[in-house]
Amino acid sequence: MRKFLLLLACLVFLAACGGNVSEAEVYEPEVYEPEIYEPEVYAPETRDFSGDAGFLVEMVEAIHPIFLMPGKLPENYEQVRAEFLNYTQMPITRNAFTLAAMRFMAVLPDSHSGIFLARAELQFIAEPFKARDSRLFLLNEPYMEVISIGGIDVREIFDIVDRHHIVENDIQRMLNYGEWAGRAEFLEMAGVELFYSGDALSVELGLLYNGAEISRTAEFGRRRLILPNYDFGINHKIIDDVFLIDLRVAIDDPYVEAVAEAVYAAIESGIYKFILDLRGNEGGDIFPWIRLANAMGATSATPGRILRISEHLFRNLAGEDAEPLNLDEFGELRVIFEADPYAAENPNGIFVAVLTDNYTFSAATQIATMIVDGNHGIIVGEPSRQSPSFFAEMMPVYLPESSLSVFISTSWWGRPNQGIIGDTLYPDIWAESADALNVALEYLAMR
Repeated sequence: MRKFLLLLACLVFLAACGGNVSEAEVYEPEVYEPEIYEPEVYAPETRDFSGDAGFLVEMVEAIHPIFLMPGKLPENYEQVRAEFLNYTQMPITRNAFTLAAMRFMAVLPDSHSGIFLARAELQFIAEPFKARDSRLFLLNEPYMEVISIGGIDVREIFDIVDRHHIVENDIQRMLNYGEWAGRAEFLEMAGVELFYSGDALSVELGLLYNGAEISRTAEFGRRRLILPNYDFGINHKIIDDVFLIDLRVAIDDPYVEAVAEAVYAAIESGIYKFILDLRGNEGGDIFPWIRLANAMGATSATPGRILRISEHLFRNLAGEDAEPLNLDEFGELRVIFEADPYAAENPNGIFVAVLTDNYTFSAATQIATMIVDGNHGIIVGEPSRQSPSFFAEMMPVYLPESSLSVFISTSWWGRPNQGIIGDTLYPDIWAESADALNVALEYLAMR
């Protein structure tokens, strides 16, 4: 009875407090939902580069001599110009503008003008290529022909390279294919799908070996321009009765004067056979040869030179504060000197075997034409990538929106004998670059 009364008292107390014994309160802890991180997708910034495009066209047409030389401007120039200006009317990335500007500049037959990119910023297939006869091969395995990249025929990739890189002759075209067909951006423009193999960007190469098609995965990396392994400078030595001049950069400096003195001494001792090695020489100016020819007692053939003295070039040379340029009397286009092969004289009867290869360029090619057009010698080796007559002497132009530097030629150099037509300086005796010196020595031994 006593226990019952105690239990009844407890129930009365709980009822008075609003308790509920049938539905006990259950604690439910708060559920923590972590924030899911979604990385921001990178989209390159698009901007208005139409101002740069218009400025580039204006500067090219105001500075380059081709616009004042009848018959020199390519027929499709106006079309390429319009495509460039139309394309850049919409906001695009800086990279897209750079490629568009390259396409515009590539219409000019002038390998001195253009936009020269820092190769360290570009991605290439790490394995180098070499092109010949419009076919692509692995440089280090020349028996392996590359017939496709990422399933795309290499000829379609060649078309992309042609649209972006200036071509003066077929030698330069093959060098462009070998050097630029592996550029990642060009491959993507051709429709090639790149993929990652581990941490490396990769692509499948379709190869032809002994008539059988095989595939190989190639990785991408940074790649420098492939040039022959030459020591750049000037050296000389006498080999039997031949005076060898190794001129790998055409700059008139004190070393050239020292070699000229040695040449003069050799002539005095009865040496009249010379080899001038211009393999891998990418140019500079023609004065080293003029100095050496004088030491031989010879006068060189005269190349033609036409200079466009535009207001922009004048300001670039004289400064912004100079008096305005008066063009009324002469006009912009000035003939500095006429091409003349008959200016050449050779009283000592010297004979020069000039060594050239595919990398002989600019003033080095001009020197070779001065020697052969003046009947002072022959060319041994490989044809040059530089046309015998060409535009040069570039003026830099800065594009403010894109921060690109563009180089525009201001002059035209013509080979001394303008009666010789053609865009390629071919050798008189063909030889692989590595064999050219020995071939020249054998030839001179029989003279």
